[in-house]
Amino acid sequence: MLLVTDCAAAEARSPPARTAADRPPAPTLKAVDQVLVSAHSGGAERARPGSLAAYEAVVTSGAEYAEFDVGRAAGGALVAQHSAGRPAGPAALLARDVMRVLADGGVRGHVDLKGTGFERDAVELALAAFGPGRFLVTTPDRESVAVIRAAFPAVSVGLSVGFGWGSVAADLRRLRWPWSFPLAAVRASGAGWVAMNYRYARPAVLSRCVAAGLRVMVWTVNDDRRIGRYLSDPRVGILVTDRPEYAVRRRVQPAGSTPSR
Repeated sequence: MLLVTDCAAAEARSPPARTAADRPPAPTLKAVDQVLVSAHSGGAERARPGSLAAYEAVVTSGAEYAEFDVGRAAGGALVAQHSAGRPAGPAALLARDVMRVLADGGVRGHVDLKGTGFERDAVELALAAFGPGRFLVTTPDRESVAVIRAAFPAVSVGLSVGFGWGSVAADLRRLRWPWSFPLAAVRASGAGWVAMNYRYARPAVLSRCVAAGLRVMVWTVNDDRRIGRYLSDPRVGILVTDRPEYAVRRRVQPAGSTPSR
């Protein structure tokens, strides 16, 4: 259960949400010819990850997406908080406020569901904020994928796999790479995307996913070497990182050069 205080009051204080129809259309991305960047919790280069300032900074970072966790608070509000549930943690932001900041800045939404039972509400909120085709949803829950696919067949949804080294290491103890990757479970879920921990993202695994018709997202990649590797891999569609500005600079640098930090 999320521990969030005064969410109802926050709802009341929030200005009326602008709908997608109220905004000038954001530029539509052309056919993907490069790996896109998703700023994990807004990124950590300019402000505390998960803060409104971090999401505001994404607008000028060059990243195409911003990832934010969405859960339901005790009072029923949908909130965006990466480490929700920690009593000592910062107060949760309303998900609609985060969506508004990103959408107004032309950044696409990467809605990462933390929990079940509110999938329809989260997607409807994202549709109102970003508009069709301007966001995607990830979740570790196969039933949530099914709910979204049934109710919103046009919405891009991905199944997240590999939470922490422990889950990946457990697979390694059972089977050797790449056959330990749960490809059958991802395909059975009906998801169009697979959002995988970078420890899973070996060449053979990436190739198997692409051959199965899946689009690939790799998270959360922060060191220089891996960022460079995945940005240059045509099998990867989206790179999730705490360093969106660095990743964008690295993406446009000529081969063999080193971008500034």
